[in-house]
Amino acid sequence: MDLRDFIDLLQSEGELAVVEAQVDPYLEMSEIADRASKAAGPAILFRSARGSGLSVLMNQFGSIRRLELAFGAPLDEVAQRVATLVDLQVPSQLAGKVPAPEAFSDLRSFAPTRVRRGRADAVVMPPDLTRRPVLAA
Repeated sequence: MDLRDFIDLLQSEGELAVVEAQVDPYLEMSEIADRASKAAGPAILFRSARGSGLSVLMNQFGSIRRLELAFGAPLDEVAQRVATLVDLQVPSQLAGKVPAPEAFSDLRSFAPTRVRRGRADAVVMPPDLTRRPVLAA
């Protein structure tokens, strides 16, 4: 899932507030996101940052529910999978020194996927990093 898909998922799950008005990235965006976070509010997508015209997504991981949506599983399940992957115990017998093939099934899912064409192909010029809004807290 890429960021666009995640934003769509947040919106379909009622976990996203969209702000269409132009908002200043200097203190204003941070304050809005801080208040939403402290009130257990939704993720916020600011459609237009003053001075840049770019969108800014904030508070997207600000709740257990949104973290589970990002991981695609309950957090306790994710924690168990990670714990299994990083178990560094040294086996006492030779037979236990070589992990079973099924132990690597989760690791395969982390490998990069090669594609011939992707969404990034739509970029026709180098990005201008000076257009990125700089948030101030």
